[in-house]
Amino acid sequence: MTKFLSARKKKNLSIDIHPKAYDAYHFFHSQAFLFDKTNMGTDALNALQYGQFFSVTHQSEKKAYLFSGFEILGFSISDFDIKKHMIIIHEDLSDAEIELLAWMGVTRGILSSVQESQLETFRKALNKSAPEPVIQKLFLAKKLTQTQLAKCTPLSISGLKKQKKIEKPDFESNIIQSDIFENLINEFKKR
Repeated sequence: MTKFLSARKKKNLSIDIHPKAYDAYHFFHSQAFLFDKTNMGTDALNALQYGQFFSVTHQSEKKAYLFSGFEILGFSISDFDIKKHMIIIHEDLSDAEIELLAWMGVTRGILSSVQESQLETFRKALNKSAPEPVIQKLFLAKKLTQTQLAKCTPLSISGLKKQKKIEKPDFESNIIQSDIFENLINEFKKR
């Protein structure tokens, strides 16, 4: 069952990323996108959240766990004000369904914006990070191969192999960069 969270219930409610959506959240925010969030400005990034629905599980009177809606460029859980947004509560989802929904939202957003020069890096990071059921549902395989990716993109297999030879930052270092970016924004807003 799903329902909207009332303004009254939002008042004393804290929010965090759902444990089953945590990897999807960090994966999304570690990717290289067509638009550079550092050059867009805080007001533009905040405006992107206008009208967005955010999905949560409501664990208690004081705590909710976000698992969908965070797949927006520049979103930061530490800066998220639950009172300003439309929140949908899902009461009867399993952990597997929550994980799948989080990864589907993340993948949907990335496939719309990933840079062509980052396709091989994206493929490798997705294979390393996403649970097998997510890749299976999207690509009908245990792993996303260069052949499958080449069929869906303007690059050939040899073009993807050339990207493989170019040194790219790995997923873990991008997570650190993403966390640093969030901390910088929070410090800037405190001033």
